[in-house]
Amino acid sequence: MHWLKNKKDGKRGALALKIDMSKAYDRVEWHFIRAVLGKFEFPTRFTNLIMACVSLVSYSFNINGQVASHVTPAKGLRQGDPISPYIFIMCAEVLSSMIRKSVTQGRIHWVKVCRGAPAISHLFFADDSIFFLRASSADVINLKNILVRYYRSFGQIINYEKSEVLFSANVEPYVRTHIIESLEVRKVTIQSRYLGLPSVIGRSKKVVFRAIIDKIKKKLQGWKEKTLSILGKEVLIKSVAQAMPMYVMNIFLLPDTLIDDIHIALNYFWWGDGIKANLIRWCSWDKMCFLKFRGGLGFCHFGVFNRSLLAKQVWRLITNPTTLAAKVLKARYFPRSSFFDANVGYRPSYVWRSFISVKELVRNGSKWNIGDGHRVNVWEDYWLEDHRRLGLKPDNC
Repeated sequence: MHWLKNKKDGKRGALALKIDMSKAYDRVEWHFIRAVLGKFEFPTRFTNLIMACVSLVSYSFNINGQVASHVTPAKGLRQGDPISPYIFIMCAEVLSSMIRKSVTQGRIHWVKVCRGAPAISHLFFADDSIFFLRASSADVINLKNILVRYYRSFGQIINYEKSEVLFSANVEPYVRTHIIESLEVRKVTIQSRYLGLPSVIGRSKKVVFRAIIDKIKKKLQGWKEKTLSILGKEVLIKSVAQAMPMYVMNIFLLPDTLIDDIHIALNYFWWGDGIKANLIRWCSWDKMCFLKFRGGLGFCHFGVFNRSLLAKQVWRLITNPTTLAAKVLKARYFPRSSFFDANVGYRPSYVWRSFISVKELVRNGSKWNIGDGHRVNVWEDYWLEDHRRLGLKPDNC
């Protein structure tokens, strides 16, 4: 939401509306699922098979050690069922089609990050929905009518207490008040988190990502109360503690001070015995991160791992330029050049700063597979397959 929060230019403002549904999976109407499967033109036999998987279910209750009578539901999808997310996504496609139709008819106006960027009217991820539209009464009323029609057919109920709206900086106060009263949602100045990730990063990066080290320390504190062997500690650190910050490290570059705090906490846990608070740490965490055949224990160095995950995301942007994220970033930061020629730019988001920080890492680790040579820079790009083995530089050729 960084660009929406800081957008001040232009005559018309924009807004981002986040809708939260109450017990989304439990309220899905079965007749709506059958209608959606029919619209997707699935064979009748396949549709009946899917509906049988959804509807032929019953629940029983264990009360005081005895199984009570069975209860047969009349609607809803089961949590944990592998087929439930796919059914829910297909049902959400109905709402997406309704919004696209309204955009085509001009009843709802989409929002662009900048000139040349793809138009965005909504983003869906399972039951998390964010709508982007012009901050006008007509657009808001049309969107609300669509949501009411869809949720009534789908069997959903909007949780207005958790739903929120964020306005751009150029929306007049009276317009904001009218829109909030029409939508019946609460107004926020910053949407703190979306899909478990912070939406806006302030000056203090350590404060924003402090929850990561807090979760790791809480987990380590629970493990200290148990008697664990060296092998047990190694398994817990590698399978649990090292995996906890991976989701955040895929997108953001964690501060060095935060990474040091994580290393210190893991090192204390490794050398501690659960009884004495301060024991001698006989080896630094950096040395313990060496591979085992080099004298280490093969633990993860979070700084190196963070940069490798960011490099993977950058590689996806380069090799898949048709994705929505790649189109938006290219239009915003390097519209007339490639990623390797891009700079930080003016008022960039922290996501872009994180990607730029690994630009040289990606450049040094990649090379061109020569086709027609149209996009290869002969003097600067790595395009010889064995230039590192031969000790050659492109400018030596």
